[in-house]
Amino acid sequence: MNTAKYQVELHINKIAGGFPSSEDAVRTFMQSPEMKLGTPQAIRDEFLGGAERMESLLATITTSPSEGDEDGESRQAGWVYSGFRKDENGNPILGAHQIKAMLQGAAASIYDTTGKPSLTTYKKAIMGGLSIAPEHILMNTTRPLTTERFQQIVERTWPTSRIPSNRVRQIAHEVDIAFSVIVLDTEKGPARVLKEDTLKDLFDTGGTFVGLGTDRGYGFGRFEITRFERVP
Repeated sequence: MNTAKYQVELHINKIAGGFPSSEDAVRTFMQSPEMKLGTPQAIRDEFLGGAERMESLLATITTSPSEGDEDGESRQAGWVYSGFRKDENGNPILGAHQIKAMLQGAAASIYDTTGKPSLTTYKKAIMGGLSIAPEHILMNTTRPLTTERFQQIVERTWPTSRIPSNRVRQIAHEVDIAFSVIVLDTEKGPARVLKEDTLKDLFDTGGTFVGLGTDRGYGFGRFEITRFERVP
C-alpha cells in the first residue's frame, strides 16, 4: 500500500471549547439544548454529579460514533464533542477527528455535489483515505486559558423552535498545533483526489472559512498554515 505523508503545523488565533472545572458549568452544559437533543438521557444523568466527572464526560462524548463498542451510549448518541479537553497532565488537546471534520467542511465550500469528481467523492476520500496522527493533538500555548460566557440560539427543526442556550467555554489563545497527515497514494478510488495541491487548498480554505473547535460561528477556531510539507 502506497501512502503520502505530510507534516502540518497550524497557528490558531483563538479556539473555543474547553470546559471549565466547576459544578455549575457541568450542570449548565448537561442541561443545554445541544446535549438534550443529541445525547441519551443515560449519559446526561450519569454526569450530573459534579465537576469531578468532567474529564470522564468529555472522554465519553468525544468518542467518534464509528469507534468503540457497538452498543455503547456514545454510539447511540451519534454526536461528537467539537471542543477541546485536557489530557492526564492537564494539557489542552484537540481530537484528530476534528481535523477530518474541518477538511470535510472545506471540501463542501469548494466542490459541487454534481461536479466531477463530486463533493461526495472528496468526503469519502477524507473519511476513508486519510488519517491524522496523533489521535490527541497537543495544543501549545504560553497564555493561560480564559473563560467566556455568551448566549447562542439553537434552532430545532421539529417541533420548530429557537431555544436560547447559555454557553460557558474556556478559550485558548495563540495556539500552535502539529500533526501528520497520511494519505493513500493511489490513482483509483476516492483517495485519488487527495493530491498535495488539493490537500493544501483544503487546509487553506478550512483555516479561513471553517475553523477548528466549537462555536466557530462566533469567529473562533480560524487558523493559518505555518508548515505544510511532504515528508518521507
